[in-house]
Amino acid sequence: MLGDKRSLAFCELKQLLERPWWKLRFPEALELQFQASLRLSAILQIRVVSLLGILLFMVSGALDHWLSAHGVSMVLWIRYVVVLPVLVALAMLPSIKMAHPYIEWFALIGVAIAGLGVLAIGAFTISPFNYLYYIGMMLIIVFGSTLIRLRFVMVALLNFWMLLAFVYCLVYKTPPTQLNVGIDVDIDAVVKALMSGYWVAMMSIAMFSAYLFERFGRHQFLQARMLEMETDELKVLGKKLHELSITDPLTELANRRHFESFAATQCHRAEKNRQPVAILLLDVDFFKPYNDHYGHQKGDLVLQRVAWVLRQHTKRGGEIAARYGGEEFILLIYGESQDEAVAHAESIRAGIEMMGLEHKFRSDDCAVVTVSIGVSVKIPASEDDWAAMTSAADQSLYRAKSEGRNRVVSTRSG
Repeated sequence: MLGDKRSLAFCELKQLLERPWWKLRFPEALELQFQASLRLSAILQIRVVSLLGILLFMVSGALDHWLSAHGVSMVLWIRYVVVLPVLVALAMLPSIKMAHPYIEWFALIGVAIAGLGVLAIGAFTISPFNYLYYIGMMLIIVFGSTLIRLRFVMVALLNFWMLLAFVYCLVYKTPPTQLNVGIDVDIDAVVKALMSGYWVAMMSIAMFSAYLFERFGRHQFLQARMLEMETDELKVLGKKLHELSITDPLTELANRRHFESFAATQCHRAEKNRQPVAILLLDVDFFKPYNDHYGHQKGDLVLQRVAWVLRQHTKRGGEIAARYGGEEFILLIYGESQDEAVAHAESIRAGIEMMGLEHKFRSDDCAVVTVSIGVSVKIPASEDDWAAMTSAADQSLYRAKSEGRNRVVSTRSG
């Protein structure tokens, strides 16, 4: 169904859909288009995620006074001077068009700063419950990257840097856990081991979610492109079918059915505007002897050459040339007076004669292909008047043939 180039492109897209699970990236040109589509969705999502983050960041600030009694000033400075402005700026980015090409990287930086901010707050918190901040950091990374739909490679990069920061804070900055559980156990080591395991689990979830979302998004992108190609092809085929339904296949002029529909429309228009309509009925002179002696292929060529001349004389709006049957053609000209229509017909007749197509088997003295034309002009009284005008033009054509052919005869229909 698809054209050769489109069919090849369609097959390439289908092959990309069937690639192994570990292959995500597309060929370069398609990858750029996919990333552009991701940016459009990210622009819509970042504002919502940022505003939600601001709200949660403000509300969770109430915990600082309870958990950070000894370092509350530093904690508040990190929360409201460092992290909060970043979230506000991130929420404003969708309104800045210059930032749109880099919106994913800005989102990545915003999520990283929010996570690092919470991690730093945990490091400055002297409390048995400071690990709650580490849990909060992990939730920020997981849900922030997932909701914004960062690409897998970006989430992997984010997790790597957050891992380094987490390990550093856990080993060097986190005060020992002081909990009396009544048993001889190094509770600090247990808590750090649990936090490490929790971190691995959460980051694995973040990576896996990012992979699934990106793979699903890429599949959707490819399917949308394939559907778009099929839709475009159907439109092209529909247009071609419509053209075939209204076109004569040999001459590529309008066919009789299309002419009749067009004539009714133009007569209705002329009736409203009180404008004349001219019908020109044209017949190739001595066409049967030509076909009999030169063959049907040569006869078809003559009809095509005549059609070419008619196309040159019907290029304006409100004009149409059609094959009416056999070697007979018909033209409709909107807005031409009797004299103008006759001059138009004479120009067509002379143009066909000047082509000099040889015709030695005529019963007169002329040795080239010629045409006879009957003309009828009228201001229509209804959209059906074209039929009466065609009949009048046919009578004029009969007179042209009776008077010797290769001439124009006109009739004023009203």
